[in-house]
Amino acid sequence: MLSSSHPAKIARRAMLRWQRGATIPELTDYFVHALPQPELMQQLLIASPALLLPLQIALQQAIIIREQQIATKALRQLETTQKTLIPTIDDEQLLRDMVEQCRSDGSLTRWLAGLSPQQRDKLGTPAERHAAIALRKQGVTASIARQILNCSLTELNRWTQENRLQVLYQRTLMLPKQTLARFWLRSDLEAVIPQLVAWLSEWNQRKTAKRTRLRLVKVKQHAESTSPK
Repeated sequence: MLSSSHPAKIARRAMLRWQRGATIPELTDYFVHALPQPELMQQLLIASPALLLPLQIALQQAIIIREQQIATKALRQLETTQKTLIPTIDDEQLLRDMVEQCRSDGSLTRWLAGLSPQQRDKLGTPAERHAAIALRKQGVTASIARQILNCSLTELNRWTQENRLQVLYQRTLMLPKQTLARFWLRSDLEAVIPQLVAWLSEWNQRKTAKRTRLRLVKVKQHAESTSPK
């Protein structure tokens, strides 16, 4: 069941647009801007089986577009964060200091796994580099990570941005277009499964608190606008 009538209103407006001659790409663009959350689009698709086929196609395309946009935004934020954590290869002394620090605290394999091949080749012993490469092979893509956690892309991105989940490494994939893909360690994902219920409960509480604050603001604004001057 949809949690509110808003998505249903969007569906009716999309139907009117279709009746007035809107094309599927135009409907897709409408859904992308009217329902920015992929979860709401999914709910609408499931809760409205009677939607005309053109509207279903537009909605499915809109879901793909929004998930790609969300993933791209998350990657850019992650890249910005990583740039502050991993120095450039030009600062070799700092890199070597980090290698020694990671070696002493036991995190070197994972740290090396997050570097590019060119960086790894200049750092660590052959055995350490081999261990890092072996660890990278245990990395899984976002789609597999979502299957393991049974979560949406939005949830995966949020948990990653909140540092509840750690990206093992990134790699450019030649899909229909060049894409910077993230990889998570399967064992990390499996380890947090018992915590997911608490994470989801916490997020729902945060959303409820935010909605309550917004309602209070609207009530206050209404009271101020209707009070005698």
